[in-house]
Amino acid sequence: IGHELPALQAAVALGQKWNAPVVYTVSSRYADQPGYAPKQKKFMAEVEKGSLPFCSEICADTQALADVLLHRADAAPSPRVLGSAEAAPGSDADLQQRKSEKFLQILNAVAATGIPQSQTDIKTA
Repeated sequence: IGHELPALQAAVALGQKWNAPVVYTVSSRYADQPGYAPKQKKFMAEVEKGSLPFCSEICADTQALADVLLHRADAAPSPRVLGSAEAAPGSDADLQQRKSEKFLQILNAVAATGIPQSQTDIKTA
């Protein structure tokens, strides 16, 4: 699981090492946020674009973010929005509930693979 851009490259590397699917969960595009220098934004966009094709699934918090990722991700799976279409737009409680449900689904899927899940497991792997 690569949650947000800072964890994406590590998730891809570990997924390749353990031949495991990589799920990228994202709530914002770092390269589009204010406060970063142009070189930083370019680097973040390149990391994202280069890593997305190695993801089995991409989960975005909003449809707008999923649409942006769809256009930036060559050969990657189509991003999907966490939760259902029935969710009230802008509801923080609903968004948190959807994230929690998806996170539990992902943890259960990872547990079923036998992939190391804790820092202790990773250190001994």
